[in-house]
Amino acid sequence: MKKLLLLFLLSSISVQGLAGVGDVYYCHVNQAATLTVEDVINYDNGQLFTFKRTEKNIEFGSSSVFSGRSYPITANEVDGNKEFFLAGGGTTSKFFYRDGLFLWSQVGIEDIFSVVATCEIFSQ
Repeated sequence: MKKLLLLFLLSSISVQGLAGVGDVYYCHVNQAATLTVEDVINYDNGQLFTFKRTEKNIEFGSSSVFSGRSYPITANEVDGNKEFFLAGGGTTSKFFYRDGLFLWSQVGIEDIFSVVATCEIFSQ
């Protein structure tokens, strides 16, 4: 009986909750835009990108707007089967991930560039 209960519990844990160091995230851009004083410039949505989570950093693949970038993880938490982490590039660029939702913004001198995407995890 204990083995059946353990098997049931293990089978009900989602892949999102098992995410961790070494995992690769495959993401689809839902919205990307630059905001200026005078305009909002929307970009081609649907772009795909990847990032890998290491022990201390988020490292982006080479085929996107984030090409080759790496951000240090500043907060990390797993709440039940939901994963949450923050990463940042100094004071002007912040990255947020929670349970498949990716948010990134960079504040420039004359504009703000933001991306909203949804992600799936490929565990390694």
